[in-house]
Amino acid sequence: GNVSVEGAPPLPGTLTEVEAISKIEPGATRVTGEAFTHDVAREALTKYDVVHFATHGDVDSNAPLFSAVLTNPGEHGSSRLWLYEIQAMKLRAGLVVLSACQTGKGRVRGGDEVAGFTRTLLLAGADTVVASLWDVSDESTAELMEGFYRSLQAGRPGAEAMRSAILAVRKKFPHPTYWAAFVMTGI
Repeated sequence: GNVSVEGAPPLPGTLTEVEAISKIEPGATRVTGEAFTHDVAREALTKYDVVHFATHGDVDSNAPLFSAVLTNPGEHGSSRLWLYEIQAMKLRAGLVVLSACQTGKGRVRGGDEVAGFTRTLLLAGADTVVASLWDVSDESTAELMEGFYRSLQAGRPGAEAMRSAILAVRKKFPHPTYWAAFVMTGI
């Protein structure tokens, strides 16, 4: 959460988001600010069962594998975890949540599904990916994600947990811009 690199503004709502999730999942490893580096993000996908990225996403619809999750550079020097890197990985993460703008977008290829974050993560081994179809609000997204994890913790299946979170956010933020952006793909 709260990564500000390459001219992308800080996202203070992501700190609220990850703080709320860490209270629901007390054993979770939380990495924010300068500590959230390319290498840390990459390692998380192979080390944990659930990975939640609350950061900026950069979608390149002309060359989907050059889409990336923005991180701090760290020792590696790259401020991006590229999809072309992820496609070569063997993920442990069964659930990957991309709490970032437009991470559900991509490019339709002839005879295939949309090439982008979701497809790449599923092909690398994730069972389920949560991504957004447009720019999302920091505040409503934090509430939606908190509700999602609270419902998962209560034992609800993923799709039911997402629906429950969306319905709760919809009461406070009635316009679909605030609650309809996130889609869940997978099992």
